[in-house]
Amino acid sequence: MVHPDDRHLQQILWRFNNSDPIQTYQLCTVTYGLGPSSYLATRTLLRLAEDEGCHYPKAASLVSKGYYIDDFIGGDDTVEGAIELRNQMSNLMAKGGFILRKWASNKLDVLQNLPSDQIGTQSSIKFVPDEMIKTLGITWEPESDYLRFNITIKENDGPLTKRKIQSCIAQLFDPLGLIAPVVIAAKIIMQRLRLVPIGRDDEVSTDLRELWQDFQPQITQLSQFKVDRFIFSSKKKTKQLHCFADASKLAYGCCVYARTVDQDDTVKVQLISSKSRVAPLKRLSIPRLELCAALLAARLYCKVAQALEMEFDPVHFWSDSTVVLNWLRAPPYHWKTFVANRVSEIQTSTRSAEWKHVPGIQNPADLVSRGMHVKELLESDLWSYGPEWLSMPEGNWPEESPMVPIPEELMERETVAAGAVCYEKHNSIFTRYSHFNKLVRVVTWLFRFRHNCQSRILGQPLCLNTTLTLEEIENSKTQLIQLVQAESYAQELKSILAGKLVSPKSTV
Repeated sequence: MVHPDDRHLQQILWRFNNSDPIQTYQLCTVTYGLGPSSYLATRTLLRLAEDEGCHYPKAASLVSKGYYIDDFIGGDDTVEGAIELRNQMSNLMAKGGFILRKWASNKLDVLQNLPSDQIGTQSSIKFVPDEMIKTLGITWEPESDYLRFNITIKENDGPLTKRKIQSCIAQLFDPLGLIAPVVIAAKIIMQRLRLVPIGRDDEVSTDLRELWQDFQPQITQLSQFKVDRFIFSSKKKTKQLHCFADASKLAYGCCVYARTVDQDDTVKVQLISSKSRVAPLKRLSIPRLELCAALLAARLYCKVAQALEMEFDPVHFWSDSTVVLNWLRAPPYHWKTFVANRVSEIQTSTRSAEWKHVPGIQNPADLVSRGMHVKELLESDLWSYGPEWLSMPEGNWPEESPMVPIPEELMERETVAAGAVCYEKHNSIFTRYSHFNKLVRVVTWLFRFRHNCQSRILGQPLCLNTTLTLEEIENSKTQLIQLVQAESYAQELKSILAGKLVSPKSTV
């Protein structure tokens, strides 16, 4: 609620009919949809945690990182811990007048003793088969603890326009990148649409229509794709992150997998997240696109590590580009600017990790860079669980391939150009003064002095004027110009005095 003293700052002028007088309304609550609304909602929760969090430490520590606007996502390793978190969150929010609703959990015990109007699932006693709820735009199936995608695409009526295609693509909401191989195919279509010089409500060309008609029917099949919400093993002994990067001429991308080993040496590999980018319209070489994919992998790793807040065993980065691996093994100053800037950021972000070579056919990021049909995605263990060797002991991982010679033009080494500049030696008098007029006057006084010395010897009258005459100044200018010409065009003057033709290469 807004304090009564501040409600005059939120006023709306309104009338229901044109003939009615204008009425003034004051808003008693924070208005959603305004620029500062999101900040105000978040800042209110943070202040509540600051003021009352000392009594509810477990809940207070999660307020700053578990909320997205008015949705909270959190949990615990045990049912007892989750119940304690639920009670603390409810009590903490109640201090600010907020009643938490739509509680959901993959364990029904966590929902016990909650009023029915505060439960987000249909029952707190028994799971309803195949019941799904929305969590920040992603569908979650609490009973099986799977994340799924439930996308409904309306049939197109009338001509297929740019607006209709863009509207359908916008429904592919995938913040974690779990279906990135399918989404990248939609992004490629979107890029092609932007290049077509037509209006949003104009019908698209035949080739784009055929491309879309091949892609659209697959979207509804995404509801069959599912991935475990819980990415780690419950009895993990070691945990690792494996990041893969790859690129093609159409797109580039990366993906991150969690690899955990149980106490009994059972290995579990699970996809965590991925990112994809369409290749820029300004064409780049494949090695440069591979480097962009490596940079994307480094940035995604930083985001994942920050979100999970866990300590991992050595993080492994994988790429099938030997050029990129060679770039990353040398200091950035060896390479040209484009390569050097990206190598520098990658080396800084992945300082404690190791970059290794993986065969292209075993690289799951290749699926992101090239795209997949939904049917292929549903059958792909490579995408959901990574390459087979990742589930095996480290002795079965790809061995480091020997360094192969790489064409020098692909390496983009920074070249250092050294040039020798030859300066012509001119009379030092021209370097003594910074202004030409000052030089002329000094030379004129010198000519005056010479004239008086010669006149005294010859018994002729002296020039004793305190000012210089125009004739004297013009004579000095002529003498200086002749001096410059004699130095700059010495060879030409020599040819002329000898009665020869001036060389055709002369700059005269």
